[in-house]
Amino acid sequence: MNIFGLELPKDIDRLPPKIWRAVMLWIYGLPVTQYVVKDMGVTPDHEITYIILDRLRKSSAGIIVRTIAMEDKKRSPYFWIKEASDVRSVVASVFREKQPYLMAFAPRATPKKANGYIVGRYILEPNGARTLEFVAGAIEPRKLEKISATSAEYGLVRKDVGHVFNVIKDTADNYPCAAVIGELLRHEENLILLKEKVLKEKASYCCLCAEFTYWGGYNNLEFHDFDFRNDSLR
Repeated sequence: MNIFGLELPKDIDRLPPKIWRAVMLWIYGLPVTQYVVKDMGVTPDHEITYIILDRLRKSSAGIIVRTIAMEDKKRSPYFWIKEASDVRSVVASVFREKQPYLMAFAPRATPKKANGYIVGRYILEPNGARTLEFVAGAIEPRKLEKISATSAEYGLVRKDVGHVFNVIKDTADNYPCAAVIGELLRHEENLILLKEKVLKEKASYCCLCAEFTYWGGYNNLEFHDFDFRNDSLR
């Protein structure tokens, strides 16, 4: 089976965690960021150069490239390529990293043009509660690491929406909160199935935390990763 341009091994559990999670999102029918993944042990540098150049021509925001290790340490550098003249030097750099896989994607916004762009997390808790946390007008998802129940950093506030939703958001009005919730609910059945099949016996006490981007309008939501945790945000 070929997903994201990568021929999957027969045992997909042998993939690095980052790639495995992206594949799981795809398998369970969720709209996943259009990654390009290549095995650097079998893909020559000239082929990777061509792929990145081809994607770069189709993207107004550039291409983000990183290497993927077998461990999920999040230490590999990101390269944001915006000019064709930079591709060859970046490809040379990622090969010097000597990691097994390359992963690339085309973002839909840049830091200077992120108005209306949302980066967030959607948490399904074991008790059925849902928590949505997001930052609007930004594309730095790690800002979310600094969100807490009591912090007003980045102007974030916490509020209840209905009896099952808890929202951590950046403004006091309801937009784009309602639009994001509507898009997420369209995919909740698939998220629940992913949670049950992937977490298995842990599903009864762990939260599924799906990371997404949204840029306004119907069907404009993409998932790019997920995680799980055994603590509640409440």
